[in-house]
Amino acid sequence: MWFKKRKRSNDRNGRFYQKINHVVGKIQHAWAGYMGRKYNNLSRKGKIISLALFIGVGVTFSIYRAFNNIGTKLNIAQIQKPAFTTSQPNTPAPKLPQVELKRIRAYHHYLDSLAKSPSGKMLRDSLLARHPGLLDSIIAIEKLYSNQ
Repeated sequence: MWFKKRKRSNDRNGRFYQKINHVVGKIQHAWAGYMGRKYNNLSRKGKIISLALFIGVGVTFSIYRAFNNIGTKLNIAQIQKPAFTTSQPNTPAPKLPQVELKRIRAYHHYLDSLAKSPSGKMLRDSLLARHPGLLDSIIAIEKLYSNQ
């Protein structure tokens, strides 16, 4: 209560890195100020030349890197099958119970029957607008499980 708690070594490391970060930030700020003053002392022609030089060096380096890598071959390693797998290869799709298949077919029939009346057509269109691809999914499921 009356004495300060001793700080852990992690706190010392954190403070050490904060101090380094602070010093580096000061150096960067000083360098940016120095370069800004030097740049402001240039004439308009000097600024244009320095911009053109900067762009030229950047473009030249980019072109060099692009053409330097054209002739090299990429090393592609083979993907190896893991030693331990949890699933068996070529496992068939699980069988859908007949009750579920009947429910899917009944829902498909219901969506088709909605198109016959004007109010049903509005309901069907709103369902399909909220769930695009619903009919495609139902048809795909029916085809998948009818082939089994």
